[in-house]
Amino acid sequence: MSSSGGHRFSPPFPKVGMKVVAIQNVREEVNSVERWEEGEYAPFDPMLDIEDDTSDKTPNQENGYIPPADADLLQFYFRDIRPISEPIDVDREQALARMVQAANEAIERIGEFACEDVDDDFCDVIELGEAARQELIMANTRLVISIAKKYQGRGLPLPDLIQEGNLGLMKAVDRFDPGRGVRLSTYATWWIRQSIARAAGDRGRTIRLPINQGQRWGRLRRVAERMAQELGREPTYEELATESGLTADQVETTMLAAREPVQLDELIGEEENRPRVDLVADQESELPEEAAARELLVESISFLLGALPPREARIIRLRFGLETGDTHSMSQIGQLMGYSRERIRQLQHAALSKLRQLQMEYGLMEYLE
Repeated sequence: MSSSGGHRFSPPFPKVGMKVVAIQNVREEVNSVERWEEGEYAPFDPMLDIEDDTSDKTPNQENGYIPPADADLLQFYFRDIRPISEPIDVDREQALARMVQAANEAIERIGEFACEDVDDDFCDVIELGEAARQELIMANTRLVISIAKKYQGRGLPLPDLIQEGNLGLMKAVDRFDPGRGVRLSTYATWWIRQSIARAAGDRGRTIRLPINQGQRWGRLRRVAERMAQELGREPTYEELATESGLTADQVETTMLAAREPVQLDELIGEEENRPRVDLVADQESELPEEAAARELLVESISFLLGALPPREARIIRLRFGLETGDTHSMSQIGQLMGYSRERIRQLQHAALSKLRQLQMEYGLMEYLE
């Protein structure tokens, strides 16, 4: 019902409808972050301080080092979130999570009604829930960064990994049930990892791997790295299969599918002055040895046919397509030359017998078999 009819939407809402006397106090609590004193709330998770992983090491896709441009962005990001990403204690986390739940329920109850069409208490619940949601997200940003760093070197830069992890954290906050008795950080870890892993699988590779294949590749990669350290060499497919519980065929298929394509314009060689495409064989072109063999074959056939009577030589050329490349049936040759099909068969038989004799005499068996 709209406000034009003079009525306001205020249905009974026992869970949110909530002891209205506490709304203003809750709002003040949500906005009181700047008044917190250091040490007032015990940290809930032994997360390390945010490290600016921006050393001057050479960046590349495999080792996960951060390019200078991304490093600058990360420094600004880390600096901005430090003051507002402090961990919160269990009681405050539970209270904020209940506020988010209440806001979500209020939104479901209100449906299509705008804030001006409903009771002010519902609008307050939604606003407070959004503020609580933002606080829960900010309190767990360090967890996102910690998980994102573990996915470096998989094709996506660290800023993108953090962004995807934040999206997973937002989903976790919306779905978190404080009544289950677990911390938000524990619950959110799965969502953060899933979001980052999916992004790395979808956008981190030139050719996207299926989800199950990507997960298998990640498991094999970790096993291979550990075994390489233990053995002092790269493990074989059979050794990886034994260690990972897969078959050797599954290991080989996964490892081959996970290979990154190479760039044809990549410069290679000791001086890196030659593009890779120069070393790729042209499948349409003929190899020198093949061209030489073909020329020798043509010369040998021409020599042998020259030893036959002209009529028999023409029959062989037409029958096997040596003139235009198109083969002819005996009936077609008979029509062209004015002979019956049977006569053409007899002449062909005689010509082939002479050719066999000639090839043995001149040692050309390998070309005419």
